[in-house]
Amino acid sequence: DSPGMAVATLLYSLTALRRPVTLTDEDKIDTLLETVCRMKKQDREDSMAFAAWASGQVADTGEIVRRFLPIWTDALQPPERQELIDMAVAVASPGMEPTDAQAAVLKRLREGLLPR
Repeated sequence: DSPGMAVATLLYSLTALRRPVTLTDEDKIDTLLETVCRMKKQDREDSMAFAAWASGQVADTGEIVRRFLPIWTDALQPPERQELIDMAVAVASPGMEPTDAQAAVLKRLREGLLPR
């Protein structure tokens, strides 16, 4: 139900598409949730716990985007939608190109959040 929890799940799953998620990855996601989403510590902890579980339950990260797009489009204004895309890009390609799977998810996210 929470846009922040949905964001955490997407970011965690995007990271997991490249490699197993490390504590450093979790810290980066937590920092984004705190600074960009302005989530409180307990909400971030709950969101990260759910994200770790949920990303292991969904085989296709694109499905996460499909399920959460209605939450994001209802709750986020266009500048906030762009922030979400920027966060997704930051975790998917930290100093490198996203994998093909990550690029497909990012494309679907952009198309869903910022339709032309």
